[in-house]
Amino acid sequence: MDLFRNAKVVLLRSHTNKYLFADEDEESVTQSRNGWTKNARWSVEFVRFSDSIIRLKSCYGNYLTASNQRLFLGMTGMKVLQTRPERLDSSHEWEPIKERSLVRLKTQYGSFLRGNGGVPPWRNSVTHDAPHRTVTQEWILWNVEVIETEIQSSVHKTLAQPEPDLYSTSSSVSFESGRPSTSESTNSGALNTLPKPEGRRIFYQIADDDGRMKIRRGIFYQTADDEWRMKIQRGTL
Repeated sequence: MDLFRNAKVVLLRSHTNKYLFADEDEESVTQSRNGWTKNARWSVEFVRFSDSIIRLKSCYGNYLTASNQRLFLGMTGMKVLQTRPERLDSSHEWEPIKERSLVRLKTQYGSFLRGNGGVPPWRNSVTHDAPHRTVTQEWILWNVEVIETEIQSSVHKTLAQPEPDLYSTSSSVSFESGRPSTSESTNSGALNTLPKPEGRRIFYQIADDDGRMKIRRGIFYQTADDEWRMKIQRGTL
């Protein structure tokens, strides 16, 4: 599916306006409004030799899994867990199916990832099921928010690489023979006199009040402890 084609990390928001959430026990999967935490982030992997089947990996390195365990005795919904098996199988595979601007995530068994609403103990639970009631049809619809793409990841890796030290007070130059030309000596001296930026370089990304990441990010140099905080609060970055 095109929506996931270049996606590296996504958030999945249910009809309850809550996010698919990997619990800290590294096994349970629930829903939470904390979309800004790492637990709401899911890495996307395409199944080998397929361009339509994906796997979703939690921040703990565990895969979103359609289990064969019932959530409640006598109910049809099956548990959705995060697991790290020795061998991956069809229970870790999901097929995104677009419906309007939303997505259904279908298992290889014909059921769908469902964010449950209602009263406890159903509230905030996540199951996979094939809903038959009209009122629960929307429970299998998810809003996908791509927060990192493969392209952005490549850029971040490039930025993370060590930069040439243009501010070094010493330089090494190799020559085939003789002494360096006048232009070479002049350019070397110019590099040595370049001003060195003060402070440290900070990468930032801003989220709104609901925890959704805005497409607003950048780089600036911190020159004082309070300066960058003031800029963020004023929205002047």
